[in-house]
Amino acid sequence: MNYNQFSDLELIHYLSTDKKEKAFRTLYDRYYVFVINKCKRVLNNPNEAEDVAQAVFLKLHNRYQSFEGKASFSTWLYAITYRSCIDYMRQTKKMTITNIDFDERSEQYEHIQLDEDMDIETERNMMLLDKINPFDKALLLMKYKDGLKMSTIAEALQMGESNIKMRLKRAKAKLLKMRNLDEKKVSLSPLKCVTFSEQSRLTDTFK
Repeated sequence: MNYNQFSDLELIHYLSTDKKEKAFRTLYDRYYVFVINKCKRVLNNPNEAEDVAQAVFLKLHNRYQSFEGKASFSTWLYAITYRSCIDYMRQTKKMTITNIDFDERSEQYEHIQLDEDMDIETERNMMLLDKINPFDKALLLMKYKDGLKMSTIAEALQMGESNIKMRLKRAKAKLLKMRNLDEKKVSLSPLKCVTFSEQSRLTDTFK
């Protein structure tokens, strides 16, 4: 029997039968590349990404019953992947999640619109993402790379939606600020080159 012909939902059903191992292997082969790539994006370490990816599929193997079908299987699996990455960074003390003063922050980020699309996968944005807090990075990837709903992100990270929205606004504001600063540096760099060239020419003239 060719299990590749079955949908994700059909394979999930087979996980409860004597066909479990073959169904699981099919899901593993179908989604491994996607899961490992997401782990690499968040963790920036291939070895750690491999460990977390294997942990994700172990959770799938042992806890597939928790999939309720409210979202697509891929969305559910990606949410588990991000959660696993964040849990790993917490456990290894590579990341801390700071509390947010909602009264203080609400006005500060009021201008940030979460529904406006971001081309998060441009080379510049991906480079800048590596410079911010891993939790903020994961939030931005979940929202603008995978298009996860706010409720799905909140459920995956076990936080309230209002908390997630505020953290997303803060993360987006941070990325936009870094991008603006980066663009200013790029726009100024030709001027610096011209200035240096002119200085060299003047120096040669008066030798």
